Amino acid sequence: MAKLIGAFIFKWLIYIIASVITGSFLVIIISLILITLRVYVMFHSLNEIQESKTDLYVLVAETVFVGVFMLYYFGFKQPT
Repeated sequence: MAKLIGAFIFKWLIYIIASVITGSFLVIIISLILITLRVYVMFHSLNEIQESKTDLYVLVAETVFVGVFMLYYFGFKQPT
């Protein structure tokens, strides 16, 4: 249970914020895919995850998602 709460606070909250701010259907779909993959990684044994390197791929995808969202939010916003 603590894993889910920690994942919600540190990862999924950013996905929700990105989905609300952008309002893009594609961002919502990618967020749902990343949340599903993170839950999959959290509930499998460490040996299974290390052998398949799934955690590495999910972590890279999450980093790219957050990086692109930060560029969108801070880089492309027009001053008013």
